Amino acid sequence: MNVLRQLILEVIEEVISEDKCFAFEVPIENLARSEGNFDKYKNSPKVKEIIEDIKAGKKLRPLSVMPITKKDQVDYKNKINDNSKWLVYNGHNRLTAYEILGIKTIPVRIEFWDKKMGERAEKFLQQQNINYKTVIFNKEKETSWDLQWGHLREAYYHGTTVDLQPGELLLPPSETGKISEKGRKKHLDKVFFTKDLNSAKIYAGRSGYSLGDIPVVYEVEPIGEIQPIQMKPGTTVLMAPRAKIIKKIPMA
Repeated sequence: MNVLRQLILEVIEEVISEDKCFAFEVPIENLARSEGNFDKYKNSPKVKEIIEDIKAGKKLRPLSVMPITKKDQVDYKNKINDNSKWLVYNGHNRLTAYEILGIKTIPVRIEFWDKKMGERAEKFLQQQNINYKTVIFNKEKETSWDLQWGHLREAYYHGTTVDLQPGELLLPPSETGKISEKGRKKHLDKVFFTKDLNSAKIYAGRSGYSLGDIPVVYEVEPIGEIQPIQMKPGTTVLMAPRAKIIKKIPMA
């Protein structure tokens, strides 16, 4: 157990909680299924629905995985290969959707199972029900991992030279009449943002160079439909009709 815990600490920069649960992104080639295969899920209506959600930029729950053990290598020998490091035990439809779209890295959530395995499994079942309910009872809230880990929502960033305060709106050029990027002619009714902080800093620098103002980066919350433009890891670009300023991010 201590060896596995240390492995995770070396992979991620921050321990999310003192609970034995961690979240980060991994290459899809490092995942192995605990049940079924790609062909089993590829034509599922649920997978098609998830694909549309991904294209629309909607947030998906991380896949639930466990580190592959020697026992897993025996039990799942037909599913595990030399690249496999994590065993997926919840999220096979989501995994299939990512595979169909050719996405190379995906968010996962890792838990080290212990003697309370039955209790943990019950929480997962409760969570599955919560996803389709409009009324959530207090007991379900207490055991809902999505609600407990809501602060892990995906962050989006926007680089600019516009001075804005938290709560204010980031508006598109069609409403402000200003364009901070030279040569931009498309999507003037949308605001751009990225999942990559370094990219946002680069865009802020370009805006500062173009307009002669002080570059600034904000964490933003998109408003309206999110549309992906470029989803290559490290250089993602997305757009939405508007965005709300969450906070200013230091440029340094």
